[in-house]
Amino acid sequence: MEAPGSYAYSSLLPFAPHACLNIVGIGSVGLPLTDADARMIITCASQAPYGRGNQTVVDKEVRDTWEIDPTRVKFENPNWLTYVQDLAVQTVCSSLRVKKYDAPPRCEFYKLLLYQAGSQ
Repeated sequence: MEAPGSYAYSSLLPFAPHACLNIVGIGSVGLPLTDADARMIITCASQAPYGRGNQTVVDKEVRDTWEIDPTRVKFENPNWLTYVQDLAVQTVCSSLRVKKYDAPPRCEFYKLLLYQAGSQ
């Protein structure tokens, strides 16, 4: 039996507060991201691996993506984290039809990914 609802959520958020993204080694990064800022991020990033079977590999033909560890990324607008948490609990849970839980869901920043044009 298929459960009602969706397993993913995506939406444009035109009223989201500015995150005030700051990356250690770069400083403040403007959003939307410019080509110059993207090139700067790449200088501080490492090629992102992906899972292939039971291996973790880097293959730019499959995934041309860069990553930065979350310890090097800060969101300096305190309203940003509150906004993201509220969005997760209210909007996303509603969209995914999550109704009952013992503790409210929370968002955790895993890593910053920068995808090259045409990469997935």
